Amino acid sequence: MFIELLAGVDDTLQLRMRSTPAEGRLTGSMAGVRTIAGFTVTHNVEAVVFSIMIENYVVDPGVITDIQDRILVLISSFSRNR
Repeated sequence: MFIELLAGVDDTLQLRMRSTPAEGRLTGSMAGVRTIAGFTVTHNVEAVVFSIMIENYVVDPGVITDIQDRILVLISSFSRNR
């Protein structure tokens, strides 16, 4: 189920961005979303910032988590010396 929220108007965005150009224009969704963000360090000790956001998927959420984990393992394993 997809729920669209408006900044300054709805639910968790109700108190955010009021009296700004984003109020009533900026949208966000709550249901059917899997996100992970942060940073990791590669094999060569290089910091990498990441954000993976997936929504409107039609598979089990565990499948999405597995995909995100695989991506992050690849990033963390990266080496410039290969």
